[in-house]
Amino acid sequence: MIGCVADNDILYKGTCYQFLRELLQAVATNERFGILGEARYVVGGKLRKRPPRRGGAAAIADFERELSSLQFLEPTPEEVAVAAELELAAQQLAVALDSGESLLVAVTHMRRLLRLFTGDKRAAEALEALLRRGIAEVQGVAGKLVCLEQGVAWMLKLGFVSATDCRRAVCADKTVDIALAICFSCSSPEIADERCQEGLRAYIESLRATAPNLLADG
Repeated sequence: MIGCVADNDILYKGTCYQFLRELLQAVATNERFGILGEARYVVGGKLRKRPPRRGGAAAIADFERELSSLQFLEPTPEEVAVAAELELAAQQLAVALDSGESLLVAVTHMRRLLRLFTGDKRAAEALEALLRRGIAEVQGVAGKLVCLEQGVAWMLKLGFVSATDCRRAVCADKTVDIALAICFSCSSPEIADERCQEGLRAYIESLRATAPNLLADG
């Protein structure tokens, strides 16, 4: 049974860094992750167009292996309708919320899931704006949104990946996520592990100031 959902951005970036499985485990604990059915094609296509340094073919093979542990979501007509309403409301407020994110919000809300794991910073800002506008469906994800940097921080805290190995992976592909590259001070040749954690905490608190009602604790 699905307890959490992850967007395509998380799947792409986790695959590029080669710690997708550890990242999802850190966020979901014992819950199973669900992903949109289009993810196989969207993420695969992005890995071809914007491959990590090790190459698109190797990254796609890694991604295909991880798909076996994930469950594809089939949104219901009601969830699709809620997603459409969210997108319309976002357009009226002139905030960025794409169709994939709106569907995941609708699924999280209607199925009462525990976590929505997203690598889309703009979506967090958009959803906070919708929540403040009184859009009831967004209330279903309040306190459940987990950003990429939180997932990485939890992964390090649990010891799934060492800070040294994580920094090496992020800095090898600095353009995959600029904010994460800044957190790990990729412009510096070497830093202490504690600095990596400090960078992640600073970013998380900055995003929390933008989306205080949505971001999960921790």
